[in-house]
Order: sequence, then structure tokens, then C-alpha cells
Amino acid sequence: MVFYQKTKDLWNAAGVGVYEHLGDQKETLETMHKWVKPDIYNKVMPLWAFRFDNAKLKHIDHLYDA
Repeated sequence: MVFYQKTKDLWNAAGVGVYEHLGDQKETLETMHKWVKPDIYNKVMPLWAFRFDNAKLKHIDHLYDA
């Protein structure tokens, strides 16, 4: 998986190009907890904190806690 690469250029590109935008569409937001593992979720949460408001961040947290 790209996210686990040691080379910063690869995992940074994956973070910015893919993970950062997962919550942009409602369909993706509602299902991403099914295919983004919790360890990756914890690592990309800071990216989402820059992009999403607190309500959306709490909703994402709730999906992972359920």
C-alpha cells in the first residue's frame, strides 16, 4: 500500500491526493470507515482537521467508533 511506503514523497502524495479528499462526497464520507483501516484513519485525521468543520470530524469519529 502506498500509505506504508518509507519514501515521504509517496505517502505524502497519497495523503494529499487521495485521503485528504475522502470526505468531499457524501457517499464516500459515509462508507470510508469500511475500507480505510483505523490506523490509517488516525494518521490522516490531521489532514481532515484542516479541511472539515467540527461537525463533520465528529461524524467521521462516530463512524469509526460504531
